[in-house]
Amino acid sequence: MAGGFQTSDAHPDPHLRPVRVAMRADELWSEVCTMVEDLGWQVHSKDERALVLVAKRPGGLLSKTATVTLTVAGPAGLPSSQVALACEGGGLFGGLEGVVKEFTVPFTRRVC
Repeated sequence: MAGGFQTSDAHPDPHLRPVRVAMRADELWSEVCTMVEDLGWQVHSKDERALVLVAKRPGGLLSKTATVTLTVAGPAGLPSSQVALACEGGGLFGGLEGVVKEFTVPFTRRVC
């Protein structure tokens, strides 16, 4: 992903991997939507069928607005799903990993 960052199982930092939980995908989707709201990110688009949410994370002093795509996946009806993040934007010093952690660290505490 040129000019961006996405969670990956290959990443050594657990907060930069997709978040896997023992929840049904529809339950995890609800938690993702709530967390985005709690973080104060603006929802740009929301596809409830595909379980994909695109949010804008406001920029700060040294960062530009980042676009974060959150995708929930899991087998229908089974309590085994994950949320993966892809992030574009950044700022003077990159910082996209920090934007991802801004979501994954509190989200992991919330659902695990």
